[in-house]
Amino acid sequence: MPIRQILFLLVVMLTVLSACAQETLTLEAALAYARVHHPALEVAQEDVAGALAGLRGAKALSNPEIVITPGVLGPAGSDEFISISQPLELNGARKARANAAAGALDAAQAKRRIAERAVLLAVRTAYWDLAQAQAIAAADAENMQHAEALLVAAKKQVELGNEPTAHVMKMEVELTRTRQQWARSQAAVAQATIALNTALGRDPSTPTILEDTLTQPSTTLDEVALYRLAETHRPELPLAQAGITIVQAEVAVARAARRPDVTIQVRQEEWAGDGGVGLGISLPLVDWGSTKADRQRAEAAVRAQGKRGEETRLAIRQEVATALVAVHSAESQLNTLRAQVLPPAERLAAMASLGFTEGAMTYLEVLDARRTVRAVKTEYLATLGEYHKALAQLTWAVGVETLPIPEKEVPR
Repeated sequence: MPIRQILFLLVVMLTVLSACAQETLTLEAALAYARVHHPALEVAQEDVAGALAGLRGAKALSNPEIVITPGVLGPAGSDEFISISQPLELNGARKARANAAAGALDAAQAKRRIAERAVLLAVRTAYWDLAQAQAIAAADAENMQHAEALLVAAKKQVELGNEPTAHVMKMEVELTRTRQQWARSQAAVAQATIALNTALGRDPSTPTILEDTLTQPSTTLDEVALYRLAETHRPELPLAQAGITIVQAEVAVARAARRPDVTIQVRQEEWAGDGGVGLGISLPLVDWGSTKADRQRAEAAVRAQGKRGEETRLAIRQEVATALVAVHSAESQLNTLRAQVLPPAERLAAMASLGFTEGAMTYLEVLDARRTVRAVKTEYLATLGEYHKALAQLTWAVGVETLPIPEKEVPR
């Protein structure tokens, strides 16, 4: 066995042993890790906590107004020392304020779900990108082994006098080219690993060994159910509804500002002097236009937000339809490549290699066959990766973790 092949096998064995020592990562484990550790989700959770605190504050009465004034000397002076005024907000202002805060909480929770789904989509995409890069690297390693075997066969043909020495030199160039391809594919694996670790929210240099590989599952999708699920599970719709709740509450706040309210007032003139408790009524009789303008602005915002909800529904249906087209396109290409392109290319490459070894075919025919099978394999693996990423995009577009499968009719 040539020294180069021995060295290559040693590298492969060391790589395998290193991989066995590391923990493999399934797609489900990657998604679970990202849900817990990704900083974007931690930020979104803090926003939810802040909105929850805002709701508690909105449900409470507005703070009392406390005024402390020293006595004023003189004939028209005052001996009032402290005054406390507490609005009771019986005009509906507190309820409207609480409704606005509840809408803000719903919006924060919806945004957290949106952020989570964006993170999970990024993880799924990066996971299959890495799986695709690893599969292409493995194919390039196999192609490099074939080039080494062809070089050995070329040297044998030269020794037998069947081929000129120049053919050996050309096979050495081809071997160098396949090694360069393998080096580029290894770099692509390293870059995809960095991207996956970043999507997971961990250090980019973390060693990552994937357990799930590129396969084409037998998937039949219930497209009617997909659209129905998207209209009930996408968090963008609750976000739009929360926006309507907020602007409706703003309208209620503007209307409450035009209603009378009751205020409890406590006054104490001196520490040891007389004091009193009374009720005050605020009568917002005069409006120079600001209150009316606020109400009109809020009512216009309600109408606009309702239109945004319809726009969101249309966008969701478009995203589902686009993802379905991508899935069907990739699936059709895979079926063609797997049934009509890849097997003949592999048989042709095997026949060319055997014929060259026996002196029945030229090295040019062998090189052409090997390059063809490498190109077809790369196209197949890339399409397989696109298929999985299209399914990930469809999962995101629908808003669920498991895509629905149509029920089969039970024969009677």
